[in-house]
Amino acid sequence: MSNIEVVKSGRICYIYTRVSTEIQVDGYSLEAQEEECRRYATASNMKVARVYSDEGKSGKNTDGRPEFKRMLHDIEENRDGATFILVFKLSRFGRNATDTLSNLQFLEEHDTYLWSTHDGIDNSTVNGRFMMVIFSAMAEMERVNILEQTQAGRNQKAKSGKWNGGKPPIGYSLDPENDTLVINEDEAKIVRAVFEQFLLGLSYNAIADYLNLHFKKPIRQSNDNPLFAAHNVRRMLDDQTYIGLITYGKTCTETIVNKKTKKKEAKRVKQTDPSKIITSLGNFEHIIDDDVWERAQRKREKHKEKYTRTENPAGKHIYPLTGLIVCPECGRRLDGHPNKGKLSPKTGLKGADTFDYCCKNNGSTPRGHKKCPFNRHLNDEKLCAEIIAIIDNASKNELYMKGIADRINSSVDVSELETEKEKLEKLYRNAQTNLTQLSFNYDHLDSEAITDFDLFEIKKSNLQSRISDLYVEMAKLNKSIKEVDSKISAAYESKLTEKKIYSVLSHFKAFYNTFNDEQKKTCLHMLIESIELQNYHTKRIDYSNVIKSITFRFPFIHNGSGNPFVFLPENDPDETVVCLNKNNSKK
Repeated sequence: MSNIEVVKSGRICYIYTRVSTEIQVDGYSLEAQEEECRRYATASNMKVARVYSDEGKSGKNTDGRPEFKRMLHDIEENRDGATFILVFKLSRFGRNATDTLSNLQFLEEHDTYLWSTHDGIDNSTVNGRFMMVIFSAMAEMERVNILEQTQAGRNQKAKSGKWNGGKPPIGYSLDPENDTLVINEDEAKIVRAVFEQFLLGLSYNAIADYLNLHFKKPIRQSNDNPLFAAHNVRRMLDDQTYIGLITYGKTCTETIVNKKTKKKEAKRVKQTDPSKIITSLGNFEHIIDDDVWERAQRKREKHKEKYTRTENPAGKHIYPLTGLIVCPECGRRLDGHPNKGKLSPKTGLKGADTFDYCCKNNGSTPRGHKKCPFNRHLNDEKLCAEIIAIIDNASKNELYMKGIADRINSSVDVSELETEKEKLEKLYRNAQTNLTQLSFNYDHLDSEAITDFDLFEIKKSNLQSRISDLYVEMAKLNKSIKEVDSKISAAYESKLTEKKIYSVLSHFKAFYNTFNDEQKKTCLHMLIESIELQNYHTKRIDYSNVIKSITFRFPFIHNGSGNPFVFLPENDPDETVVCLNKNNSKK
């Protein structure tokens, strides 16, 4: 019997798998790793409680691996009584020696042991711990070597005029055999139209509207906006690829210290050293002529000079409710908007600056091409005062506070959320399969085999539409999966969070008045998910009645009657959130 069997009487284990791009190429897929670990668990008479998988995540640190962190959290909470973690290779557990040893120390403190099935080592023995130190250092060296070799290869490809990976810009398709680009004539029309309309004098937003009216936007990522926006136009106008140049190294990775976690993190920033930016002549045809490009760049420079931002005290104002207020017309979150004080024609004095919230939906969102009709400006100070009054009112209601206290003592059950996540992931995989098939059909659509030109165009348009719909569907599914993950994580932290919320709400107004502007914003964003407004059409806004409801971030269950602050939908009470109604609060 091994030392670990002496130390532990339980035989429950977790399986952790991870893949990055390099490992997927080497053949160590998530499925292969899991299968190997399950065989090992069966042979060792272990019961697998859960499997945690991080797909496409680097092993250089823990922060970028949500499933790994969830596994450590479950171990800390002793969720399943697991006493072992099985990994295919130690490098799957981590490629950073410092992080790996720190996590091994964490496991040891919680009486949990790591087994590497492929390497044949565990950390339950002195020899096993020593071997893991050696393997951790080797894994980190391997990661550094991979990065250096990959970077050197990319630099060489850029210098030789080859495409360096990633999605090609609009107007081009990728020729993977020759590592170069080929002009996609249908998309190239979009690029030419952008430069043409820009030189005719149209603004970036007007060009985006023109493109949405005459073209269908090519989708490059699953979460791409299906409509053109002003930033897409500016990006095309600045992309040197269209004049046949390869530019590589405009951004670099910089290590910074996170102010909250105090840990080092990698962040992509603009490259400030021009010598490290590679520009070479690409081995592909260009879409835009040099003279057109030069005229467009001169005009771009004039635009930049004209709209260069100057230091404005109003621009430093902190809007506590940005990202919370929902537009009653289009559903978009309202943005902050400063209004400079006007000069009085009588006194010649400048009035005070004011700060408002307004909807800036200019039609460049998936909701449609029309601009949002909600043109009201809501005063920041008056709106915040109403929000504070509502929350302060709630903190004085006994039933309301009792409901929160009861909720603090309730248990956490995430089984339904995990079932929901599995369903969403299955739908996402099905959508990926369908997308692959449709893309194959589109790529092999033979115009010569279809003699009827109109029929060919109909089939082509149908496939394009279905592919675009799938991209939109996958983006929604991906967003839903992330939301469920957030709910699962929040569920584990609910008791601590609710205790804090209870403490804050009990003395909310006193706390809030002592905060600075940044703290006030952080506080409101911790408490509130969204704020719904009445759709005012009158000239004057009644701020005492402008707020329709407030939805809090934390769950609140109260089945009793007579509580004017709680809105309970008739569906699933477990998903109920607090809604404070302004009208009811005054009853």
